Amino acid sequence: MREHGPHPRAAALVVVLGLAVAGCATGTPAGGTPTAASTGGGASHSGEPLEINEREWFRDIRLDGWEAQGGDPAVMNAVLHRLKNATGERENPEWFDTVIAPGAGNWITEWGAAGRRAVREADAAHARGDTSAVRRRSLEASLYYTLAAYPEHRESAREKAAYRKAKAAYERAAGLTEAGVQRLRIPFEGGVLEAYLHLPEGNGPFPVVITSGGIDVARTSHFTLFEKYLAPSGIAMVALDNAGFGDSRAWPADRPDTDRLYSAVVDRLRTHQRIDPERIGAMGASYGGNTVGRLAFTDKRVRAVVSVCGPVHAAARSWFERKL
Repeated sequence: MREHGPHPRAAALVVVLGLAVAGCATGTPAGGTPTAASTGGGASHSGEPLEINEREWFRDIRLDGWEAQGGDPAVMNAVLHRLKNATGERENPEWFDTVIAPGAGNWITEWGAAGRRAVREADAAHARGDTSAVRRRSLEASLYYTLAAYPEHRESAREKAAYRKAKAAYERAAGLTEAGVQRLRIPFEGGVLEAYLHLPEGNGPFPVVITSGGIDVARTSHFTLFEKYLAPSGIAMVALDNAGFGDSRAWPADRPDTDRLYSAVVDRLRTHQRIDPERIGAMGASYGGNTVGRLAFTDKRVRAVVSVCGPVHAAARSWFERKL
């Protein structure tokens, strides 16, 4: 694939950034006023927004970004309070989100419970014919299940099960849009690369943006970017998991050519009847920004590249040295 050329030509596609920066930022206090629906099924708490001290959490608490993706501030606040106030044994006593045993106060358990409540609310909305609420609650459920799987640092069966539920809820929500969502299954290096293709209203052919987050941001996290920013501009979107994470975990994140995953998607898009093969762009945040930075120099079929807070050279090297 390296024969695609050294540099992309002048950009013919305007890439709308939208929510991408949120993927690089950590959170702020969880706001909102608790409701009966949002606090049901869990331990009570004060209702006061929880102040987040990053040193007290193993994971990045990205509340602004999670809310933008459909999360209910009151629900998230309630979950974080339960995590903080849990009494179970923690793997690291200095981090609230490291309760070991499944059950109350465990990260996967608490976010999974929030996901199940949102699914039940989506089912109730479906029963009363409220399609808008079905989509909203399904997207909310997808976020909570995605968080339950985050950051897949152990690749446990519980994390994988949570991610499967996240994708099911995501597809339910996205399937209720005008054009729905298409699953792409792309043969790649002896495996199958999976991605979601979202199309705006109309017949096309459409310009398209391929996007991914870092190695801890799932492809179920990009729908709001499409719905609020790309679709209104008539731009399609492909969302995929970056190398080493989610459905792309088979391809290591520390390989020097993670851009090949994007190029494999480009191969597929250039044969899609509703995609304009001359207007393909790419965007990545965090380590996804590193990936598309590589892509800018290796695949001239990609006409525009946006790298958001992508670590390069010293930053990337330092990160991998810490992991080795």
